[in-house]
Formats: sequence, C-alpha cells, structure tokens
Amino acid sequence: MTTDPGRPTESDYPPGHRAWLAVIILMFVYIFSMLDRNIITLFAEEIRAYLRISDVKLGMLFGPAFALSYAIGALPFGWAIDRFDRRRVLWLGVTIWSLATAACGMSRSFMQMFAARAFVGAGEAVLVPGNQSLLADMFPPDRLAFPISVYSLGRESARVFR
Repeated sequence: MTTDPGRPTESDYPPGHRAWLAVIILMFVYIFSMLDRNIITLFAEEIRAYLRISDVKLGMLFGPAFALSYAIGALPFGWAIDRFDRRRVLWLGVTIWSLATAACGMSRSFMQMFAARAFVGAGEAVLVPGNQSLLADMFPPDRLAFPISVYSLGRESARVFR
C-alpha cells in the first residue's frame, strides 16, 4: 500500500500522551472561560449598587459588552491563528482576557466595566478557533472527533457551576 505524499503520517503528530495532555489543559482553559464569562451574574446586585447603574446598563454588561466583542474578536484571532504560531495566539487571547477580568474587578464606573467586559469577550474569542486548530495539529483527521468531544466537555462541565 502506498501512502499519499501530501498526507501526514503518524510520526508527523506529537506522541499520544503529549496530545492528550494538551486536550486536558485546553478543556480546563475552556472551563475557566465559561466560568469567567458567567460569574458576573452572581454579583449582579452588588455591581449595580456599587456602580450605581440601572438594570438596562447592567444588562448591557451581561450581553452586548461581551457578546459583540466576542463575535468581532473571533475574526482577527481566526486570521492570526491561520498565519502565526497557534500557541502564541492562544496565549495572547488568554492574557487579554485575564487582564480584562482583573480590570473588571477594578472598575469604578460603567464605562470602565463595559470596556473591560468587551476585552474579556475579545480575549475569549480566541478559544474555539484556536483550540480546534491546535487539536487538528495534534491528532490525525480520522481520530480528531473524540479529542474535540473531550475538549468540549469543558463547556458542559462549567454549566454545573452556573
């Protein structure tokens, strides 16, 4: 049997234990992202009172501040993941989101909180395209579905904590 010269062989992928360690790490990053994006709802009343904002503005922090930047942020991150080192692009996204989360905690006004939430959304936008692309580099196409399923457990696991 001849092999297709353009198709990667088993030796082109990292060892199984290293690839599965990456799956587990990415799953936990996904869990933290889901917790991070939703934890603000636990402190809704405290945030509203501290910032002296209306329910409408509070809703803007929960929805548009995060969701719009998440949707828009996926485009440049997807572009960057296709052109640069995936691990570094993921690191950049996680760093942005982590610093923005800290900025949320230090916000003293609605606009500061809105901007911080927007950066949380933009940073978290790197996860789905970045993680799936990275997993595709670690597993052959005929064995990729199961690792992606395990990674996706992160989203469902985080629902337990909501």
